[in-house]
Amino acid sequence: MEGREARGGRPATRGILLAYLPTIGQVARLREELAGSPFGMADTLEVLQRSWKVDGQSVRPDHRMVAHTGFLTHARLLAGTG
Repeated sequence: MEGREARGGRPATRGILLAYLPTIGQVARLREELAGSPFGMADTLEVLQRSWKVDGQSVRPDHRMVAHTGFLTHARLLAGTG
């Protein structure tokens, strides 16, 4: 984990980790790393993108949707781990 290496291997004293990753393979690797770390309460969700047409009172979703844009993973640094 690059952030941890930047601090000389020391975990932060508090915080939230948020990662946006494009592939599920990257998510799996991150979650494996988090399982052996002081972070807990990890959750992952897929991000989908759909734009909207807004023209005064006329509001409707676009006819086209990007089916997949990436994954968000968040975790919390647990108390008493530093």
